[in-house]
Amino acid sequence: MARQKVSWTERWILGRKHGKSVPFQQRTPTDTAKYKSDRRRLYSRLSLFIVFVLLILVLFAPMDAFQSTIIWIVAAAASAWAVWFFLFVVITIPFRATVDFKPNGQRLALDTLISGLNWIVVCAVHYRLLGIGPAEKYVSTFDYIYFSTVTFSTLGYGDFSPEPPARPIASLEAIIGNLHLGVLVAAAFLVAGTLPSGNPSLGEHKDSKRTNTNNTNRDQTKPNSSNL
Repeated sequence: MARQKVSWTERWILGRKHGKSVPFQQRTPTDTAKYKSDRRRLYSRLSLFIVFVLLILVLFAPMDAFQSTIIWIVAAAASAWAVWFFLFVVITIPFRATVDFKPNGQRLALDTLISGLNWIVVCAVHYRLLGIGPAEKYVSTFDYIYFSTVTFSTLGYGDFSPEPPARPIASLEAIIGNLHLGVLVAAAFLVAGTLPSGNPSLGEHKDSKRTNTNNTNRDQTKPNSSNL
């Protein structure tokens, strides 16, 4: 069954690249892999939208708004999404490799960066809810993003520290940041493995095979002296 051509909005907003999927009963393993790939693109775009909304919330929402129950609900929902996205769209992808599905290193690296942005902004919301110190130091709204980024990368400059209620969030973010770094390294190996020069021995094998073929053709075209 032929796939329908995707429109501009479906491709760039919904992330659909392979057209509308065929009915479930008629799907081949390749169709299933393409359907899941399009669905992961949709999840990545949804994550970017969540990052944008939370970033606006952290930087521009007044402090009084962070005393409301709605902000706590938003933070909990965004945290659940960040965990789900990292588990099912990022860290498990290298383990899903099959004959019909081979992970794309560049795609995995991009999804990992999106997941990292998601975690940084989500944790920044928690830091603004729970507080960072020291208490005598003025903390701007940008400092919450800065502290979350430093914690995610495990740099730890020491100019800010989490308040006691926020310490579990900071510890978890540091662990998640290290896991993201590991996935980025795995994505780099996947990209390197797909490069033409990634396997020098294979290239030498091809060159020697090409040389042997040329020698065989030359011998076949050489006149036989016994027939002269």
